Amino acid sequence: MPLKDNDFDGVWTIWVFEHVPNPQAALIELRRVTRDGGLVFLAPQWDCTPWAAEGYPVRPFSDFGWGGKLIKASIPIQDALWKMSRPFVRLALYTRWKLHSKPTTLHYRRITPNYTNYWMADSDAVNRLDQYETALWFLSRGDECLNCRGKFHGLNMPDEPLLIKVHKALAVATN
Repeated sequence: MPLKDNDFDGVWTIWVFEHVPNPQAALIELRRVTRDGGLVFLAPQWDCTPWAAEGYPVRPFSDFGWGGKLIKASIPIQDALWKMSRPFVRLALYTRWKLHSKPTTLHYRRITPNYTNYWMADSDAVNRLDQYETALWFLSRGDECLNCRGKFHGLNMPDEPLLIKVHKALAVATN
């Protein structure tokens, strides 16, 4: 971004990061332009699904062939498995960060957007971001998550915006 370092007291973004091809580069820029002690309000649509592009949850079974019908029928099972595994995945991410004590890399899942048919919200999303992974990205740089609670910094946090207080003076590294 053509903005000066440490130029803003606060930066916010709502429903954008799921559409950004390289969200880590965008987070680096958000942090760069936010002054030490400044706030970042980050509210993307967390966990965009790969099946939104084809509108599986909202279209009738009759719109699909056998393969599509199987995908549509399996969505509740896939959702349940993701929700059940989520605390374990988040605990593994937290443990890895604590063991290595260095800034983490933002992991996200690329998904194929649909720019032709907008079947449902985020049919045009290009990635699936996890809220906890994103919070750890900031925490690993010395920042403070103001709405992450508990021993593991909000391991079981509900999907809500992140409110981050930037602490550049405490940062181990910026990337």
